[in-house]
Amino acid sequence: MTKVELGQKTEFDKLSASLVIHSGIVDNHDLIMSSPGFKVTGKGMLANLRNGSMKYDLVAAVDKSTVKRGTQEYELKGRTIPIECRGKYQSPSCHPDYDGLIKATVKKKAEDLLKKGLKDLFK
Repeated sequence: MTKVELGQKTEFDKLSASLVIHSGIVDNHDLIMSSPGFKVTGKGMLANLRNGSMKYDLVAAVDKSTVKRGTQEYELKGRTIPIECRGKYQSPSCHPDYDGLIKATVKKKAEDLLKKGLKDLFK
């Protein structure tokens, strides 16, 4: 595992989001953050101001390119990770959405098998 040094920064090419606030609920359904090599989208309830909770979903997508940082190169290989953030908005618990990862993996495998089967069928 690579240690992240304090003071490092990520520069974003794009950062946009809109908020809807109604009856003490702060929602966002169009978060986009992008930087060379990755994109993060998000949607959900950012804050329930009445009880301090949140329920927000993110998707971090890494492009298929190789990215350079200084003299180091990172092969990113097109990975997508769904992330769930739950709990109190002052100290949320964010972790990969394992159900979402499993569903995406099964869907990708099924699509690959279907494409191969169709390709073999029409040879």
